[in-house]
Amino acid sequence: MKESLELDGRTRTFITVEPAEPGGDLILFFHGSLQSGSVLRRFTANTFDEMAQRTGRVIIYPEGVDRHFNDARGTLPVKARELGVDDVAFARALVELAQQRYGTQRTFACGYSNGGQMVLRLLFDAPGLLDAACVFASTLGSGANHAPSNPDSAYLPTPVLLMHGTADPLAPYEGGVAGLDATRTRGKVTSAPWTAARLAQLNGLT
Repeated sequence: MKESLELDGRTRTFITVEPAEPGGDLILFFHGSLQSGSVLRRFTANTFDEMAQRTGRVIIYPEGVDRHFNDARGTLPVKARELGVDDVAFARALVELAQQRYGTQRTFACGYSNGGQMVLRLLFDAPGLLDAACVFASTLGSGANHAPSNPDSAYLPTPVLLMHGTADPLAPYEGGVAGLDATRTRGKVTSAPWTAARLAQLNGLT
């Protein structure tokens, strides 16, 4: 069901998919650039809806401002960044709503592309909010383009699954400049293997 809440003087929308019998967990799934919750559901052939029903989890698809989230990168030429949208607060509000309404215990977050960057931001700027995370087609920013509000020292160990196509033309597997085209760059990003190694290090692994 399509829902909304008021946050920081702005109406934020999201889609909630309830299982027949909620089992105590919440999944947040953040869409990619120029998408929406409805588009993401079709984009994934309702795979996550079906999984949520099968496992008794509640799934919420947050929707970005002007179809984007204010993610972890320093370079992000979209309205959500220009307006200073607090998507970390939005994620917290959705977690609290699910806890109050469904009694959810654990919170998992998934994100694709810009949504994956939003999940990365939550790992650094909302340490402890997530019990586990999955990042599709996104890697950590390189140098100054890694720009969460908190320093890396604030990170709390969190299980993370990374999935990335080696032929991805928008978020290069080997790192480099990410973006839709040369005029809409999202700055330099690290490679998928480097991102995995860095997150493993932050999780206390060698």
